[in-house]
Amino acid sequence: RVLETAALKVLGRYSYGLYVFHFPVYWICRAGLLESFGAVWNPFIAKSAASLLLLALTFALTLFSYHLLELPFLRLKRFFG
Repeated sequence: RVLETAALKVLGRYSYGLYVFHFPVYWICRAGLLESFGAVWNPFIAKSAASLLLLALTFALTLFSYHLLELPFLRLKRFFG
């Protein structure tokens, strides 16, 4: 029952995209965000805010990728045995 919850189904659907995109987004954006946020907030809040923003950016990129790239290819499965 626990494994059939809506949140876990969503996470399962988008897990590959999250896996693929999390490190590039982190690697490209982290330093700039921490520098920007660090100028305004204390280090703990700056790191927390940067992490949340990077998570949101990663999830947005994952949704974009899933619906515009993966889903059209998944629909092609019906043409192959």
